[in-house]
Amino acid sequence: MIDRPLITPTNGMPHAGPDTLTLPDANPNATSVENDDGTVDVFLDGFQKPKLADLPFGSNLAEHLSEQQLQEISSSLQFAVDDDKMARRDWEDALTKGMDLLGIKDEQRQTPWPGACGVVHPMVLEAAVRFQSKSIVRLFPAEGPAAVKVMGESNTAKIQQAKRVSDDLNFWLTDRMVEYRDETEQLLFALPVDGSAFKKVYYDPLLKRPCAKFVPANDFLMPWGFPNLETCPRYTHVMRQAYGDVRELQAMGFYRQVALSKRPVEQDRLEEKVSRLSGVSPSYTHNELIPLWESHIDLDIEGQQHPYVVTMDADYYQVLSIYRNWRESDPEYRKVLSFVHYRYVPWKGPYGLGLIHLIGGIGHSTTSILRQLVDAGTLSNLPGGLKSRQLRIRGDNDPIQPGEFRDVDVPAGKILDSIAFLPYKEPSAVLFQLLQMLVDEGKSFASIAELDVTTSSQNAPVGTMLALIERATEVITAVQSRMHIALGRELAMVAEIIRDNTGPDYDYDPAGGLPRSIKQIDYHQQVSIIPVSDPAAATMAQRVMEYQAALQLSSQAPQLYDLPLLHRSMIQVLGIDNADQIVPDKTMAEPMDPVAENMALLTSKPVKAFQWQNHQAHITVHMNVMNDPQMKAALAQNPLAPSIQQASFAHINEHLAFQYRNQMEQTAGVPLPPLGSKLPPEVEEQVSTLAASAAQKLLQQNQQQAQQQAQPPGPDPVAQQQQQELQLRQQELQQKAGSDAAKLQLEQVRTQQKGQIEAAKIAAANQRTQMEVDAKTATSHAGELADSFRAHAHEHAETTRHLMSTRVDHMKNAQDANQAAMEFAQQAAEAPQPAVPPPDAVEPPV
Repeated sequence: MIDRPLITPTNGMPHAGPDTLTLPDANPNATSVENDDGTVDVFLDGFQKPKLADLPFGSNLAEHLSEQQLQEISSSLQFAVDDDKMARRDWEDALTKGMDLLGIKDEQRQTPWPGACGVVHPMVLEAAVRFQSKSIVRLFPAEGPAAVKVMGESNTAKIQQAKRVSDDLNFWLTDRMVEYRDETEQLLFALPVDGSAFKKVYYDPLLKRPCAKFVPANDFLMPWGFPNLETCPRYTHVMRQAYGDVRELQAMGFYRQVALSKRPVEQDRLEEKVSRLSGVSPSYTHNELIPLWESHIDLDIEGQQHPYVVTMDADYYQVLSIYRNWRESDPEYRKVLSFVHYRYVPWKGPYGLGLIHLIGGIGHSTTSILRQLVDAGTLSNLPGGLKSRQLRIRGDNDPIQPGEFRDVDVPAGKILDSIAFLPYKEPSAVLFQLLQMLVDEGKSFASIAELDVTTSSQNAPVGTMLALIERATEVITAVQSRMHIALGRELAMVAEIIRDNTGPDYDYDPAGGLPRSIKQIDYHQQVSIIPVSDPAAATMAQRVMEYQAALQLSSQAPQLYDLPLLHRSMIQVLGIDNADQIVPDKTMAEPMDPVAENMALLTSKPVKAFQWQNHQAHITVHMNVMNDPQMKAALAQNPLAPSIQQASFAHINEHLAFQYRNQMEQTAGVPLPPLGSKLPPEVEEQVSTLAASAAQKLLQQNQQQAQQQAQPPGPDPVAQQQQQELQLRQQELQQKAGSDAAKLQLEQVRTQQKGQIEAAKIAAANQRTQMEVDAKTATSHAGELADSFRAHAHEHAETTRHLMSTRVDHMKNAQDANQAAMEFAQQAAEAPQPAVPPPDAVEPPV
């Protein structure tokens, strides 16, 4: 069966080749159609040439176009691609020359003398390597580069669906698409050097999975005047496909069956320079490559100008395939993008500016000055000069080694008279300072200079440190922000290919025990694919400083912040795993009974109230635990007591809030809208009016209950009799207490008097003893002291009489006090008792 028309030669005569067709005379049903170019299409058994509009959407249109149409498309594409190549020759020259600034290969210079210094200052290479290393860590963490956010109204179910999509996308990027990280790292090195790099995201029919291939800027042709791919009417990917892969795609029907060239692929100037610097020459001995041009272009094939993807052989200019490049269900025929353009610094043309363009001049100058300094040191250490013809030195062409002496035939005079050294100067200090200045300028512009934090105080505010970091990373932060946006587009393309071209089931069991078939539902959810990188912070230090500033602000007003979320984010920024386990998420807490909630609160675990729970029972259990004396005593020794108490009150408030909501619904008689739902203005107004009326009724009900609870109950006879017995018992106790107090007071007075008498006796005895000692001492003195002794004895006698008189007065006073105390006690015993207050006046015990 022939599934496509066979094209005869232009003159209508049979010719040798695969397209030769000899019609048998016995076939009366053969028909022929003459084309405008003179060719004839022959159809067997009434076979008619189908219209392009009637073909399946994913058909290769090149199989159904005439040879003339294919030749016209091929010729126009050939001229367009050649024009794009010629238009960027100067751009290729600049990149080719700038590759020398990388210094990857050691240059063996022959000027100004063989062996002169060929070192290249590594400024550009250092900036490229640092950019690559820093970016791959930010854009491609270990868990994967993709994250998602829910579009529109969010809830728990949508968040879990978005989480499943991000997990599956990261599974593909890290496990199935094994080349993705390597291709991304190649892009991250080429981007700062060339200024532009591309990623091609497509479904590979051979691998049967998505692919994201790095495309160097020299392999991507764009016309001038169209800086973005969305508005560019034509762009071409110069591909080099393996011969066997192309043949397999032809066998699958993806490409047309045409003859292929197997000659080695020619390299352009930029590729030759890269090969020479890397020291690896291309070899096509075992696997020949076919040069192909894949052009995304707007063509008028089906009556209107629409976007198509045309692939043709770059050697024979034969069209291999033409595919529609819009979505089948799109009535506006918008172009489907398969490439993502990464630009280091945007410029007026289609390509961005890289380090070769930005600091290439500084790199040339630093390399030149560095070579001058090294060459000056070489000449200064091994100087050359002039010598007399008559001076003969054995082996004078070889430099003298350290510790070596050679024979010299010296003419008349000294050796120094026959040798004159040229005046070579030592390396210049001015050149060294100029080199240092250029290096600092280049590193500062490329944002690879080390931030000097030693000049700032260790106690500097966080805002000051953030300002310093921001100033040092302004350029690189802008580049990272552009990369963040471009990576988001790339991840969205990968997600669309996974949705449209892979199986309907997950390759693993999703979380929550859900079936694998939920994949299609998850991927058709309205989610936005975003990278996990932070476009506002270029370095980890900057992100840590930002979160430190947020933590300082939260300490001033903690009630305004979600502190667990803030701490989890800080832990994730620091790169610590299991942040959700270290700081549990309260929103993920499961419903628990009140006892389990108390246990969780005491162990500082998250708890959450739910609307359907018995809130009054929960509140009662929580309040009883907080008022329990044993629990209070135990918590008094716990340093976490304030936080536990704060969490307990917060949880009780949650139950109170839900209880109030339930009471409002009961009072209003209708359920309120779900929490967190966005209400239209008219619905919100109706709910507010209904809530105001219900709140007023609920307030009146609560006030009435409070008044009823405040009224005292009626008199109870049994209670009154018990109260009277209690009052009589209190009176007896008071009388007994008064008598005991009087006796105790009398005993205290007697004890005090007895103590005073004993003290007076001890004092008199001490004085008598001291007088006897003094008398004996005075008798032993000489006669000349007799008069003095008598005078002192007389004075002592007078003092003694005075003391005895004073002691007698004290004893009399003590007897008077004893008599007064006895009279006071007798009066207290005979005094009438105080009246007992009536029962109504007795205050209940607290």
